[in-house]
Amino acid sequence: MRSRYIIVLTGAALLVAAPARAHVGASVAVAKFTAPNEPAVTHVDPNDTVDPFTFATADASYTIQWVDGDTDPTGRFTIYYLDHQPTFQVTVDEIEQGAATKVDDPINKAGGFFASCFCSPDMGVTCPTDVRDPNGNCGNKLVWNTSALPQGTYWLVAVNNDPPFHVYNSSGGPVRVAHGGTAAPAAVIVRPDGLGAWDKVYHLQWIAEGKAPLKFDLAYGLEDTGFANAPSADIATGLTVTPNADGTFGYDWDISALDNNKAYWVRLKTTDADGTSTFTDSHFAVTVFHSGGMVTPADMAMAPKKSGCDVGAGQAPSSSSGGATLLSAFAALAFAVYLARRAGTRG
Repeated sequence: MRSRYIIVLTGAALLVAAPARAHVGASVAVAKFTAPNEPAVTHVDPNDTVDPFTFATADASYTIQWVDGDTDPTGRFTIYYLDHQPTFQVTVDEIEQGAATKVDDPINKAGGFFASCFCSPDMGVTCPTDVRDPNGNCGNKLVWNTSALPQGTYWLVAVNNDPPFHVYNSSGGPVRVAHGGTAAPAAVIVRPDGLGAWDKVYHLQWIAEGKAPLKFDLAYGLEDTGFANAPSADIATGLTVTPNADGTFGYDWDISALDNNKAYWVRLKTTDADGTSTFTDSHFAVTVFHSGGMVTPADMAMAPKKSGCDVGAGQAPSSSSGGATLLSAFAALAFAVYLARRAGTRG
């Protein structure tokens, strides 16, 4: 399986950069969570297989852990949580401005956790003056006080605001917080997985845990900026699905009437036997391509806006000059981001 912790942007894309803290032409770090864990998935169309998976749980506290490559001298992560996995087109600005809540921790609230415990003031780098502590602010670990959190299912996000880059990554699995009694149900969407393009039917797939019997509602939304927080229509409601041999659940979605050359994300609501519900969104989307249409990137026509990406797509600052060089730089960056999105990041 493939993992990426760093994206390296060189050449024309860097010509649009404003004054930066990071090495010119070097790397910007993206935190990949190892706790909570994520499912190990083998991608075999049309039905992926998933290794046995245990959802992370917490009562009074939970130890969040991540890896980041340790090569970004100025990158610094701030950790947030929310009640579902965000789909790809939720922007980093939305994460920071209310879609998620910052974890209440002294280091986290005082600037966050450094990606690297070392910084050398060379090649134009301006090192922060903070003392770095391998057991504290650069230790890739945060003990999260969950004692006051309501019972529920929570997903984590790590934001790195390292000008000219502003990126985030979400956890691939949730933390089920419970303080006695029955934990709320939890689910992880396996498919859509961002791979391929489909015409008539797409096989949705997920794993879920909770007090049986579980019921599922499915809905979808357009993968485009401004449409990432609310689905536009139901796919199916009140589903009771027999699990596959590997424990996954599935549903064949009729996509034949959906617009050609568009990408759509999916929302899954899981309800347990007590009537307790949680929901989550697919991080990736399914691209619809009906025979006879034109093969173009499904989302390249949308207006450029800041977007989070779990392969660390950087967000270059705006510029009022540069002419053709600026346009070329944005085109190169947009194409690199598109390829990275379609490849995805899977641990």
